[in-house]
Amino acid sequence: MQLIHRLFREHPESVGESYLEHLSEASYFGVRMLVAGLACLVHAVLPCLFKTTGRSAISELHTKMLVKRATHREWAILRAVRSDLNVALLSFRGHQPVGVTWAL
Repeated sequence: MQLIHRLFREHPESVGESYLEHLSEASYFGVRMLVAGLACLVHAVLPCLFKTTGRSAISELHTKMLVKRATHREWAILRAVRSDLNVALLSFRGHQPVGVTWAL
């Protein structure tokens, strides 16, 4: 049972996904890279075609991966820091901070 967990669930859980979510995301990334790779090979032979396809695919996938990395823990840290900064700013201005909340 531990082997099954390690093979199929350990990594998806470490990135905040279920097995099926990870299957979907990883498949999308793989297909997108294959298509972009083929376009790059065609571009190597015919430079007038697919001039920005490779660059666009890399940029899209990189952005998508960075967004996925924003975990709940990081959002909690961001909220705490923003709240602390707001309380400090209000105190500096001479206001009494009451129930400071931030909506992200």
